Order: sequence, then structure tokens, then C-alpha cells
Amino acid sequence: NLRFLEFIIIGENNKPLCFNKMDILKKEYSIIKSEICDVSPKDIQISVSGNYIILINNNSFDIYGGNDFKLLNSCIHRGVKKVIFSNNDEYYLSYNGLISKFTSENLIIWEFNSNKKIRVFQIHSETQFEQFSFSFSSMFFSGIIESENKSPILCIYDLPTGNLTKDPLTGKRSQIEISNPIFCKWANLSNNILIACGGEDNLKPQIIILNVIDRSRIRWITFTYKILNVNCSWSMDDQLLIIKLNAKIKKKIETIIHVANIDISKNSISVSILNNNIKNNNTVIYISPNTKNFILTNNLNNKVELEIFTLEKKDNSYRAKLLMH
Repeated sequence: NLRFLEFIIIGENNKPLCFNKMDILKKEYSIIKSEICDVSPKDIQISVSGNYIILINNNSFDIYGGNDFKLLNSCIHRGVKKVIFSNNDEYYLSYNGLISKFTSENLIIWEFNSNKKIRVFQIHSETQFEQFSFSFSSMFFSGIIESENKSPILCIYDLPTGNLTKDPLTGKRSQIEISNPIFCKWANLSNNILIACGGEDNLKPQIIILNVIDRSRIRWITFTYKILNVNCSWSMDDQLLIIKLNAKIKKKIETIIHVANIDISKNSISVSILNNNIKNNNTVIYISPNTKNFILTNNLNNKVELEIFTLEKKDNSYRAKLLMH
């Protein structure tokens, strides 16, 4: 919620002192919970909904919530460093970042009410962890994992079972049949997910939008160059999508920004390529659903530049106009 700001005040030795809420419009400040606990955790996080506080210790994490923010769940996870909740707060995942032959539980999906593990994964990098996420509906979670021959595969799992989703054509539970996925991101209002395929060795780079329920696909434009990595942002109404591509074109790495108008009801997509005012190494942060403004960052000499653009439409295509630097 862009109106309210929730934050925790930290004291000496990383001890959480109180949980606070500020109404930005009314400029009113209130204390939600004082004296959260007596311990000094390794890290402190707040769920996206603001309903829960997560205190991360060396080999476990504690979840506080309810009207009086009391301790609700304690979970054991060796070396845990990140906890992410689903949108409806019914599930969460924990990740420890450890790559070890002694553990196969780098990433764990949990059910909140039972505090039980739904599924565990052994993943091999921070980049791979970033591709695990819950759908907007909290009916699914997705991840790009390694197959037996070490190639990446995209798997989408049902919640709360943790089973692979069914292919409606065969009736069998299976991975998503797509070559060399490197990036995926759920839409904000639907069970659609953007999937990008690429990499140095991939001969068929592609981007698609997949409907997880019936596995129908909307395909992007055809690519004649290699896609190395991808970042993107959906608008809050799912009708606009901006994608940043790092691509290898004639042995040179270039940054390309795509803007797409999406009409799911007609299974159609209209793509514009922004070539003006866009620097290399930009990362899409956020699209405003009403104003069609978007924000890019540029990392340069250990400094972060922030740029705000607006999209201008002409003859069924878009261009980016710089508003603020």
C-alpha cells in the first residue's frame, strides 16, 4: 500500500525495539507493537502484507503476528537468510544461500497454518533463488531448477500440495516444455507468467506469456540475437509490460527495452522497442498503472542514477520521454 509506511526501529546489537506505522497522507505516526522480543536476531524482515514480522537467527527464524504481534511460528532452517511470504500469507519460502553436499534443503516452501514443509529444493546460486516466486493468486509457485543433465527447466507447482501442475492435454503432471528458461515473473492480477529463454548457447531465444491453467501461450516477436539476461515489470493492471534485455548482437553486449501492450482476451500482444534515451545496465523497477511512467536505474562508478520516463504512444508504437534524472 503506497499510503502507509511500516518500519521497525532497531536498537543496540540489532535488537528490535518497536514496530511502527505511518500514514503518509495524514502524516500520522503510530506504534503497532513495542518490545517485540528480548533477543537480537541476525536480520529482521516484514511480510509484504505488513501482517507479520520475521526475525532471522543463525539456524532458524521466528514469525510474529496477530493483534498483539506474539510469536506464532518457529522454523528450523540451517543458515537461513531470506524469508518471503505469498500474497495471501498462507505460505512462505525460506532460503539459506548455502551450497553444500551435506544439505539438500537450500530452499524450503512452508505452509503457514501447519508450519510444515511442502517441498524442499537444492539450488546452486543466488540467481537461481531469485527465479522462485509465488503467483499473485497464491495457487502456485514457480522455479527454474537443474535437470539431471544440468540443463535448466521451468517447474510450476500447485499449492498446497507442492505437486507439479497438470498438462491439460495429457492429464499428467509435468514441467513446462520450453527450452533453456533463464527468467520468469508472475503477472499481478492473473495466473499468467512471463518466461524468457536464452543464454550463450541457446539457438532459439524466445519470450512467451504462459497461462498456467490451460498452458496456452502468447509469443513475443522473433529474436535474431542471443538473450543473455532479462528483467521486467508488469503494470498493476497486467495490460502493460516493460522488459529490459541484455543481448549479444554481433559480438557486442547491448541493452534493449521492450514495451508490450497485452490483450489476454484476444491472445494478442503488441511490442514496441525503445531505442531513445536508454542507457546500458538499466534495470526496470516499477511501472505506474495510471500514468504510464516507469523508473530505471543505472549503476555507474559505484553510484546509482535514477531516471523517470513516461511512455508516449504514436501510430501504435511507444517511445520513452525522459521526465526526471
